Parts: sequence; structure tokens; C-alpha cells
Amino acid sequence: MSHAYIEAYSTSRMNKTTIGREATRLMSNPLITTHVETLNRAKDRAVIASSLSDGFYPDKTDSSEKPENGRGGGLCQNAESIQTNSNWRLYS
Repeated sequence: MSHAYIEAYSTSRMNKTTIGREATRLMSNPLITTHVETLNRAKDRAVIASSLSDGFYPDKTDSSEKPENGRGGGLCQNAESIQTNSNWRLYS
């Protein structure tokens, strides 16, 4: 949270405690929280789409399960692997 605040505002004369307090204050605003959540969902979807288009294969998929085009085990299997192997949250 503080990192985003530092990126968005002039903080050169602020100490870390003040930056943290102001970042927390902003995140308590429901309009800002909703916007941040929307941006995070969009980022998560873009990462998943990129992983799928790059031919991301879950570890549990062996070569015999890959279709002729060389792509992985399908959207659900790839998405489940991303979710279980990282801290990303998936949204429907």
C-alpha cells in the first residue's frame, strides 16, 4: 500500500510512518478500495491470459496430455495451477 502511495504522491518530505498512515486512510475510502480491487482483478486476468497464450503447462500435465497444437491442459487446469502455485487470486 505504501509503495503505491509513494508512486502516486510527492513523499520526499514525509517519513515512513506518515506515508503508511496516509495510504491506509486512502484505502479506507470505499471508492478507492473498489477501484484498486477492479485494477487487481484486471491485472490477474491479464496475467492468466498471458500465461495461457504463452503455452503455460501445469507440472501435472505430461506431454501425452497436450493436444497436437502444443498447448497445455486447458483453461481450467492452467487457472487452477496458477491459483494453487502462487499468491494470485482468481475472480470469476
